[in-house]
Amino acid sequence: EGFASRLQLATRAVHTRAEKTTFIRGFLRGTACPASYIRLLAALHPVYQAMEDETRRLAAIDPVIARFPFPELFRTAALERDPASPPCPPSP
Repeated sequence: EGFASRLQLATRAVHTRAEKTTFIRGFLRGTACPASYIRLLAALHPVYQAMEDETRRLAAIDPVIARFPFPELFRTAALERDPASPPCPPSP
């Protein structure tokens, strides 16, 4: 069993719960408020930054991890470039 399979199995319950939230359902349907999405990105910024920093640190000392830091996995710079979003409309 490979790393991706183990990761998917270990996170399946969390993903299932997340997919049932109002925000994620709206996001997947294309009806989520853009400002809510921007807030999500802002909340994820320190998470991505920490993961990227640790990946770089470990890749420098562990040849197995050195195979994983693909540029497309690093999101911090893209998050920093995302524009501000208009406010959400009032909830009915």
